[in-house]
Amino acid sequence: MAVSVATFASSARASAEGSVPPPNPAPATAASAHEFVVPGPDGTAVPMSSFKDKRVLLLTNVASQCGLTASNYQGLQELQQTFEGRSFSVVAFPANDFGSQEPGS
Repeated sequence: MAVSVATFASSARASAEGSVPPPNPAPATAASAHEFVVPGPDGTAVPMSSFKDKRVLLLTNVASQCGLTASNYQGLQELQQTFEGRSFSVVAFPANDFGSQEPGS
């Protein structure tokens, strides 16, 4: 079975490259995270509403060049595999906030 941990590109990088419009900020009256639109790994806009069938979303930021990346990704993949049949999904966003360990984001 393939593990489907969704990893999304940084909005800053995708916007700078002109591949997608900048993600819309949630309206001041946003009722949920489902109102956001984020750039996907291939640069296309992904509405968070596409995850609306999931009761639980684990939103996390990741840094692919961090020394702990392998173990962190393994843990996230194990969570996804364990709970994927229970309306659960892991959604990971690259972030360069960890000592510049996700360049370009």
